[in-house]
Parts: sequence; C-alpha cells; structure tokens
Amino acid sequence: MAPEAAQNEAKVDAAGLDVLILAPTGQDATLLAKALRQERISAVTFSDIGSLCFQIRRNAGAILIAEEALASDAVSSLKIAIQNQEPWSDIPIIIMVSPGRTSLPAGRILRILAPSGNVTLLERPFHPVTLVSTVMVALRARSRQYQVLNLLNLQERATKDRDDFISIASHELKTPLTSMKLQTELGLRITSRGLPAEELAEKLTRLLRSNHTEVDKLVRLVDDMLDATRIVSGALTIRKSEFDLTSLIREIVEKFRPLLTSAGCALHVDTNEAVIGTWDKFRIEQVLSNLLTNAARYAAGKPVWVSVSRTEDRVTLVVRDEGKGIPAEKREMVFERFKRAVGEGDQRGLGLGLFISRQIVRAHRGDIHVESQSGEGATFVVYLPVHG
Repeated sequence: MAPEAAQNEAKVDAAGLDVLILAPTGQDATLLAKALRQERISAVTFSDIGSLCFQIRRNAGAILIAEEALASDAVSSLKIAIQNQEPWSDIPIIIMVSPGRTSLPAGRILRILAPSGNVTLLERPFHPVTLVSTVMVALRARSRQYQVLNLLNLQERATKDRDDFISIASHELKTPLTSMKLQTELGLRITSRGLPAEELAEKLTRLLRSNHTEVDKLVRLVDDMLDATRIVSGALTIRKSEFDLTSLIREIVEKFRPLLTSAGCALHVDTNEAVIGTWDKFRIEQVLSNLLTNAARYAAGKPVWVSVSRTEDRVTLVVRDEGKGIPAEKREMVFERFKRAVGEGDQRGLGLGLFISRQIVRAHRGDIHVESQSGEGATFVVYLPVHG
C-alpha cells in the first residue's frame, strides 16, 4: 500500500476519536492541536490532569502529554485512570520528553506507567510530520480496539439471540411432541381394550388425524428455523414464475378458514379481479400463511380482512384484523428475529414468521410494514412489483 493510501486509511479508522493534549508550557498545547487538526485529526486540549483523565472514557483516541505535566500526583492520577479502563481498552499514551538521553523524569514516568499502559516516548524537538505519524499509528491501534469492542458486542448479542432461540425452540418443539406422545399412549391403551373393529378404527383414526396435525406444526417450525438460517447466511432461494396471485390467495384463505373459524375470526376476502405477475409462488404463500397465522393467534374472536389490488406496476396485499394491536414503538421490532410485540404471558411461536416474510418480500424488491396502535388491531401491507 502506498504511504498516502495508508495515511488515508488510518484517518478513516481514527474518525471520531479525540487526541487528548496536556502541555502546560506556553503555547505548546495550542500549536500541537493546530498541527493535528491540519491533518484532520480531532484534538482537545486540557489545562490539568484531572480533566484529561475524566475524558479518557469519552471517545478518547490517544493521549499526548508533556513530561513536565506529569508531576508525582499527576502521574498517579493518570496511572489510576488507565488502570480503570475497560478490559478491551488500552489507550495509547504519547509522552513528549526532553532531548538527548532519556531524562530522569521521563525514566521515572515510564517505570510508573508502562506496567499499566501503552506508553510511547517522543523526544523533542520533533518535526510536525513525526508528530502526526506517531499520533496516526496510535489512533490506528486505538481504532482496532474499538473494532474488537464492536465484535465483542456483536458476539454478546449473537449469544443472547442463540440462547433465546434455544429456549423458544425447545418450548415450541416440545408442545407438539408432548401432544403426540399423549396421543400415542392413548392409542396403545385403546388397542389393549379389545374394542370392536369398527369402534377401534374410528378412535385410532381420530388419534392419527390429531398426530398428523401436530406433525404439520413440527414441519412448519423446522422449516421456519431452516429459512431463518438461510436468510442470515444469504442462501434464501427465490424461484419466480408467472401466476395469478388472486387464485393463490383464495387457495390459502380456504386452507386457513378452519383455523380462523376455530379462533372465532370471521373472514372477509376481497379478491375480485385476476392479478397476474411474476413471483415465487411458494414464498408468497409463505408470507400470506404467516400473516393469517398471526391473525388467528393475536386477533382471536375478531374479524379478519384480506384484500389485493393492483396498479400498473405494483400489487398491494393487505391483511387486517381488529385484535390487540401493536404499540407504535414495537411496530418495527416485530420484523426482527425472535421478536414479538406481546406480553410475557403470550410467547407463542418462534418469532420468525414476520422476519422471514419481510426478507421474502424484499427479495422480490418489495416491502412490508404494519399500521397499528395498541388495542386497535393491525393492518399488514405488502407491496410487490408486478414482476418481482
């Protein structure tokens, strides 16, 4: 890399980090700050060690300090400040020392601070280029520390998401498995009673249908988990073909009518005209299925409306309910992984449906949002280009 390119990269890495300057003699601090600012390096001057130490925790990139500012008490204060840094932090400290052999004060300062801090001695007099290059190296090292902090924060969040997912998934998978286990045990007991063949067949058929429903739930849960993994890894596939969206909506609505009826939801459908376009049929079915499942889950006993309309180049699909609604501050959150806008006592589902739906819609160059207020129902609006 050319020196100029390396310098530019360092400036970018150091963006937003302040160099803290303490040089009490004459105009030293002002001149140092001016030299750094000419290179677009942010510099802040201080009149005492206490103010500088207080600022270390606030976006500090490096410390530039004259040895004459580090009397005994000042060195102790700086040592305490650097010892109290967060574990990830090791702020670079540049001490400007007297010319010639390392001075006795500088040697004493180094012995005190070096075991606790990242200390560099810069002998005076120095050329401005030497000052700037030394500070840029320090800021580059400091920016790496902030990158490590960001990675640690991301790792902490990922670990929490993983733990939340394991907890939620374990609960959601256990529910249908428990039901299937009970149904199987009941079937075994029934077969041992010596019932007439017709009655036995009727009872076992009911149990098998119930188990089939629970297997479907397990399949949907596993599919959602796999899709979430594909989305995060960028491996979600979209296979487009031309079809009538109105016909697909009618098919899905009929498929979900028993679920909505059992939830006490009166279903109203407005799909009069054919809407021909190019989309992934399976994925669009997935989106509408998620929206109808949520309506049955969170708007039980309330009516649900489904409609579709088209302009010249865009299709609008709407699913509206009169359920409990979503607070304004949580409307975007419901589209995140493992997130729901419900209370602690209503934690059904993996919290993946809307996350997956948004990613599918965006993969079609469309968008999805929710219009809602707490207690006033929710309206999910999906926009799709006609040729997604």
